[in-house]
Amino acid sequence: MTMDLFLKEEIIDYYDLPEGIFYYYNCLGRLSKNHITRCIYDHEYKFKTKSWSQYLETYLFSYIKDSIEYEAIVKEIDYSSPDSVKVTLANFKQYSAAKVICTVPVSILKRGDIKFTPELPKAKQNALNKNKMKPGFKMMIEFKKQFYPDAFADVSALTSFFWLISDLGSERVYFDALAKKDLPDKHVLGVYCYGVCAEDLSKLTDEDMFKDIMEKLDVIFDGEASANYIKHKVYNWTKEPFIYGVASNMLYAGLMRKEFGKAPLNDRVFFGGEFTGGKYVITVHGACLTGRRAALNAVGEEYDFD
Repeated sequence: MTMDLFLKEEIIDYYDLPEGIFYYYNCLGRLSKNHITRCIYDHEYKFKTKSWSQYLETYLFSYIKDSIEYEAIVKEIDYSSPDSVKVTLANFKQYSAAKVICTVPVSILKRGDIKFTPELPKAKQNALNKNKMKPGFKMMIEFKKQFYPDAFADVSALTSFFWLISDLGSERVYFDALAKKDLPDKHVLGVYCYGVCAEDLSKLTDEDMFKDIMEKLDVIFDGEASANYIKHKVYNWTKEPFIYGVASNMLYAGLMRKEFGKAPLNDRVFFGGEFTGGKYVITVHGACLTGRRAALNAVGEEYDFD
């Protein structure tokens, strides 16, 4: 299948929800609709039967898989030479190249896990000091039946708006992970939590995090969650080595694009990753676009997507 045909057949507008998004109100003891949120959650496009991993496997990974070296932890990038860049791994193995593309998360750069020689310019260091990797996780829970709406939150609309605005994108949202995927006999509820509302939960063990979410669901749906539970999977990116969070701070998207996405080190070390994505910050497709930009810029071609 060609890429154009794949996109035509697979892309669906997930947030085209006729019922809107529901919010839970303690004072009412139940969920209530709120159509205003459709102004914020305008459109979100997802794959109908595939996923990002399958898309990337088919149209990217399959072409480069034989060239990937695993367990290769980069400890230093030396761009002091006028002719080449030297990359040193934790096992002291070294590589040299005319150009290098660095796509580690902003958390790794902030932690100083990679030494740059010479050190990063002050403007880049100042940008990193302002930004941070926000905590978060995703959870998938399979149930025997769907007893929940397609999209809802476990707090009021006002609280949800406060999280969203005060921490620029922070949210905890529950969604039918199989909505519009033509799988009537499967019922999987997704939970996505990012930013300030994930700070406490992301510190828990996977099992304690799952218990906390199930307790919330049992309160909202009168015990239906526990009664219909089959299995679950937790993806806590905050504790994942070499990631340490979900995404960077949207507030500094323009600054990070300027200092990293558009300003390579001596025209030899180029940066990619969601934090350099400008208006597409914190998105998978934004991260993909930054990789394309870095690769094309590295071979002397102009490319941008803002």
